[in-house]
Amino acid sequence: MTPLTIAKARRAELENQRLEIELAKAAGELIDRASVTRVGVHLITTARTALLSLGHRLAPKVAGKADIGELSRLIEAEVRDVLGALSDEKKFLTSLDDDALT
Repeated sequence: MTPLTIAKARRAELENQRLEIELAKAAGELIDRASVTRVGVHLITTARTALLSLGHRLAPKVAGKADIGELSRLIEAEVRDVLGALSDEKKFLTSLDDDALT
């Protein structure tokens, strides 16, 4: 094979790869890495904020309580509430779609 033939074959291969990427994007099978990163950072930041707020949310509810069982139930209920809000798949996918379109 001549260098020109090799170069043409490589060019055709790269063009095919580019077209496959465009088709995957158009079919919704491929999304921008930066968009996923932004959504991931947002998700982690939201989780961090929600978890750090547990102390303020729980303080008035546990003040003066001595029963370990009751304290445990109150804490678990608040943690489940926070995690439930964070696990909303529809909200996550909507955020990802919105970000990918910008």
